[in-house]
Amino acid sequence: MTLALPTLVPPRTRNVFARLSRSLDPASEQATLEREREAAYADVGTFARHAKIQDAEGAEIAFRDAGWAWQFQLLAIWVATRLCVVLKARQLGVSWLAAMYALWVAIRRPGQSVLLISRNQADAEKLLAKVAFIYERLPAWRPRAIVNARSIRFPSLGSEIEALPATENVGRSRTAQLVILDEHAHQPWARKIFLAIKAVAEKGQVLSISSANGQGALHSQIYLAAKAGTNGWRAVFIPFNAHPDRQDPGWIERERAELEQLDDAKFAQEYPANDIEAIVSTGRPVFRHQDLTLQELEAGRMGEPGVTYSREPEAGHVYVIGADVGEG
Repeated sequence: MTLALPTLVPPRTRNVFARLSRSLDPASEQATLEREREAAYADVGTFARHAKIQDAEGAEIAFRDAGWAWQFQLLAIWVATRLCVVLKARQLGVSWLAAMYALWVAIRRPGQSVLLISRNQADAEKLLAKVAFIYERLPAWRPRAIVNARSIRFPSLGSEIEALPATENVGRSRTAQLVILDEHAHQPWARKIFLAIKAVAEKGQVLSISSANGQGALHSQIYLAAKAGTNGWRAVFIPFNAHPDRQDPGWIERERAELEQLDDAKFAQEYPANDIEAIVSTGRPVFRHQDLTLQELEAGRMGEPGVTYSREPEAGHVYVIGADVGEG
């Protein structure tokens, strides 16, 4: 008598055989990849779960294992917001998020142009290197790319990501669907660059991302106006304790003691707990940090290039004006 194979093989083993059979079927494997690709292109959170990044020690890790809830929320905000200004504490992995978002925008549909503008060429190339790191570790459904130090091109899509330094004429006469202004508060020529990409700001998407650099920085002025609801941007602040390792009171006290040996405002500058502290403690303020944080910040309104109006002058008052003529 001949026994049927299913009678001899336990159900669990039969399941292994079934999965192995499907994996050997090219059509089935291709269909699986296609479903993965469609899901990743449709939703940036799903795309992020396929991504791999580097941790603070340089080790490769899966973002789905390391990503914190607020990081997925920030990605969702970017998808839903055309103009977004992010004020953040240092070393929270936001540049990895920006790299991931830039890549997603570039490959999810044809004909996309993405500009990454950083303080200098070296910083721009570092950000692009993060994009390349994520791209090279995506599943097999990723499109073919031509990668070099200053750009990543996707020939089959006609899309491109470029890394550019914050020079005086960068962005002029360019069109893009997405511009990421990296460490925007620290960029030289910030106002001229912003005017150059003004057409993008009217039609495409602009993300202004930075740690603070005083109230006079363009990034700070955009943030304050966004917070006041007067410029059409969405303001997002990310405090120092968004990093789970920084919620330990022992860590806070040790870091505060070490940094404030150098400057009594240094901890607030590097690790602000709120947006007011971030803005008034940075730059090179003349007054004490403790006094500045008691003052109300006013968003003002943008005037001609380089001028922000906080209040109209009032008759019968004496005014003093000062100016910083440096431009990076």
